Amino acid sequence: MPDLTDVPEIPHESMRIWKKANKKDRKKPHNMLPGICAKYANTAIDFAIEHCKWPVVFIKPGEKEKTDLTEEFVLYVWLRYSSQMTGKPTSTTNAAQKVLKYLLVYRDLVVRAWRNRIYYYSSGSTFKRIASELQFWCDEHDPENPISDDTDEEDQEKPEKIVHDDEYRGPRFDKLLRGLDDLDDLHEILGDTMISFIKTKPTAFPNATLSQADMWKSPTWKRAMTWVFLLRFLLDKSGQKQWKKFSYDDYKLNVRAFERWIQKDTAIMSSASEFRNMPETLVTTKRTGSKGNRGTKRSRANKLRNPSTDKRTCVISLVSTDDEEDS
Repeated sequence: MPDLTDVPEIPHESMRIWKKANKKDRKKPHNMLPGICAKYANTAIDFAIEHCKWPVVFIKPGEKEKTDLTEEFVLYVWLRYSSQMTGKPTSTTNAAQKVLKYLLVYRDLVVRAWRNRIYYYSSGSTFKRIASELQFWCDEHDPENPISDDTDEEDQEKPEKIVHDDEYRGPRFDKLLRGLDDLDDLHEILGDTMISFIKTKPTAFPNATLSQADMWKSPTWKRAMTWVFLLRFLLDKSGQKQWKKFSYDDYKLNVRAFERWIQKDTAIMSSASEFRNMPETLVTTKRTGSKGNRGTKRSRANKLRNPSTDKRTCVISLVSTDDEEDS
């Protein structure tokens, strides 16, 4: 790790070694980190998210010192970013070390960029619209929730006790959701809810609902990250807390929910009715020729200037007069 005791100031403009003078180069600087390439940075941040890295600070129970995970997150981002640089420099080169110092100095901006990337997978208003069936499932498996308000207390049946593995201690819905066991069609309901969310976020899940093959092409970690915030919504927990004031319980919940979905993603998505109704592959028809039936611009212009005589239709109307008939 580089020495940052003096916290050197690194101007953003001095980091633009990736920007070429060629006009055809369309690489743009990152919005939060203008010293590095936006395309490389977003790919690197997604790489850290995929490996379930959270740039947060918390205090473990029984400890006084804070646990800072932002440095580990920055290292994952740096490794992926340097692998995309021209020439793929090793970690010991000056260019790679300069990028690492830049990311460590502007650690707060890296966290802000991370929050912008996970913004696509957390939307409380969207969860309220699409999770009604899942919310009803939670109410049915909540022992503290009455079955119906229209019946008398004597007529109300007590919820059946659900038998679980030794890992679970009761029938509460929060334990069932965290375990992601297929109880009372939970996998099917979760899969349909996930697909409904994906349809509302085409930017984060491009073409994912066109076919089953396209759904599997979508990275699994995106659905896992969506499940983290959907679970927090169902448990009435705040979606995103400040990274400097994170609690250990929040961190533990997020990591376990992410890893559990990664393990059971195939089973959950395959059980969804909307997934089964999708075609296995998207059938597309190819146009003949490189330009299709449209032709080139020059050929279309020639047709406008010199239309083909074969396609001309001439209508001749024969009108006879009285003088011609008399003659």
